[in-house]
Amino acid sequence: GQGADADKLEETLPEIAPGETKTVTIPLNGQPPTGQNVPIKVEVKPVAGEKVTDNNEADFTVIFTR
Repeated sequence: GQGADADKLEETLPEIAPGETKTVTIPLNGQPPTGQNVPIKVEVKPVAGEKVTDNNEADFTVIFTR
């Protein structure tokens, strides 16, 4: 959701090497709406020494199914 009905969920990734990709699983607080577009915003905090941070944020649209 957006605004007042949005959930803010966080997960910590303890370590990641430059150029490496990792999957993070974040459990939802409740049942998401199904069959409709749901916006998801992902923000990643910069690591020490990171010079390029314009790729640390992305927006996605997902559709949950049962």
